Amino acid sequence: MRTRKLPNDRLRALMAEAGLSGAELARAVNARGAELGFSVSYDRSTVSHWLTGTRPRPPAGQLLAGVFSQRLERAVGGIELGLSDVGQGAFPVGGSACRPADDCACASDSARGLTELLGRHQDPVKLRRLRQLAYRRVQLADLVGEGGAGAGRGGPAPAGRCAAVAEIDGVLERYGGGRARELVVARLQEALAGPAFEEAEPAALAAAAGLCRMLGRCWMDELGHGAAQGAFGLALSFGCAARRPVLRALVLRDLSVQALECGQPAEALVLAEAAVGLGGALAGPGGRAYLYGQRGVARAVRGDRCGAFKDIDLAERWADRGDAECGAYPLGALVHQRARIHRAQGDVRRAVSALELSLALRGPAEHRTRALLRIELAELRLVLGEGDGAGELLRLVPSGMAELRSARVAAGVAALRRRVFVPRRRVVAAR
Repeated sequence: MRTRKLPNDRLRALMAEAGLSGAELARAVNARGAELGFSVSYDRSTVSHWLTGTRPRPPAGQLLAGVFSQRLERAVGGIELGLSDVGQGAFPVGGSACRPADDCACASDSARGLTELLGRHQDPVKLRRLRQLAYRRVQLADLVGEGGAGAGRGGPAPAGRCAAVAEIDGVLERYGGGRARELVVARLQEALAGPAFEEAEPAALAAAAGLCRMLGRCWMDELGHGAAQGAFGLALSFGCAARRPVLRALVLRDLSVQALECGQPAEALVLAEAAVGLGGALAGPGGRAYLYGQRGVARAVRGDRCGAFKDIDLAERWADRGDAECGAYPLGALVHQRARIHRAQGDVRRAVSALELSLALRGPAEHRTRALLRIELAELRLVLGEGDGAGELLRLVPSGMAELRSARVAAGVAALRRRVFVPRRRVVAAR
């Protein structure tokens, strides 16, 4: 006997809440699909079929969840859509949310996502589309999954992974995100072809997670924030398959940094809190400094002065004490975090002093970081009305970085030039 289809009243209610007609919903789903690299062409009649009870074929369910989550500014999951097998709407994480009870399936999903992502990096047209992906609001439930903080440590962190990440970090500092990204992609292709990866060995999965995390940081330097989110999502998936909650916490911390850069302070705090909750008790001293330092900045931006300084003081206890999971948190980076907290509290002069100390503590090979610090210092000099000092810092930005190609640095320099030199030319012209 044929089962009668039931109307999807939940989907209809969501459309009414979002103020979307059938045609408008179809266009929004098509647009989201194009952003994520799917070739879909839904129309009003397709939506009508969904409303009468026809189940959408993949990837329509995930696209619908993403559209409504963004439109309604809250997490919309499969149950609310009338589709119980669809997760909460978020940016793609290279497979479904990770379940510790099904590590092999999680590893397989992550490997498929990585294969697809690497293919997009090899195709110039797909790479251009990847570069153009916009930042999307993060839905935390999809990122952490059901494993939460209870997943095991997964054994000692492999030293080879730390060496590979350190190599890429050095390239990122000297040459910028583009060159470093090419190196990460090459390393990921090597990892994907290895027998240890095929057998889903925890060390190989953890290595892939670390490399995907670096890929996200490279895309952030290129201002490709949507692509960075995709890479960070894969890092979370691999970290889950490898049973490494601390590694996943570090990725959540990176996502918090990105959220602040993209003007989402509330989201940044939620991510930073989740990072500390997931890995704060399990991490070594270096990892704790990373996690607590970022939460301190996120708290300061949201106006929690006491919480911010409590976190940065805790991070200071652990700075420069390395561990196998992520190494040491450099003192210069910690001082930079303190500068950001002072700036968020409106104490510009203390922020300037801390930035100057952070710059002095940086090594000569940290070209990208030194350039970004000088840009930040120049911005604060302008706030203090010290235009000459800002101009001098701007002239020093290219110093020692002839080979650096960083979109983030270039954008900062361009914005500063408009603020420093254009007003000065107007004054001269007026005279």
